[in-house]
Amino acid sequence: MIEFDLQLPKFHHFGYSCQTLLACRVNEFLHSGTYWCWFSEEFNPDEGGNSSNPCWRYRTFDKAVKANDFNDAYVQDAREKLTNALNFALAQDYKLLDPPNSEANVALAKNIQKVRQAGMAFFRPQIWRIDLTKMGGRFSSGHQYAHEHHIEDLKCGEFETIIE
Repeated sequence: MIEFDLQLPKFHHFGYSCQTLLACRVNEFLHSGTYWCWFSEEFNPDEGGNSSNPCWRYRTFDKAVKANDFNDAYVQDAREKLTNALNFALAQDYKLLDPPNSEANVALAKNIQKVRQAGMAFFRPQIWRIDLTKMGGRFSSGHQYAHEHHIEDLKCGEFETIIE
């Protein structure tokens, strides 16, 4: 008779991230083909802050969207961060080699307005399950919490949306 091994794995094979539909659209615009995101090795970690907890983030955005709470502080913070990312791109010509009044920069300015005016449906959260074995260690660690990581070039084939 074969016995089974009861040892816990030493390496997490997956990470989890909560993204809003609007954050996905901004990422797709700024980083064509890749995504910039924070993720956790655990879906609902016991330690750390709420902002590093994909489960908490999902519940918070989901509740705000269902209640159509346009003034939710977390939604407002997310809108501001996305607007700032686009403003930074506009100010720095981030990854754009075009002159200041180019079509690309006009598109950036229009997208800033879209983020500012986006309805609550665009804050609908998604949970991504990130396959850490496919990332080849391209993520950074050692941030505020041990389970928290950051990646700037997550590719579509390295994660799947498991909750929408």
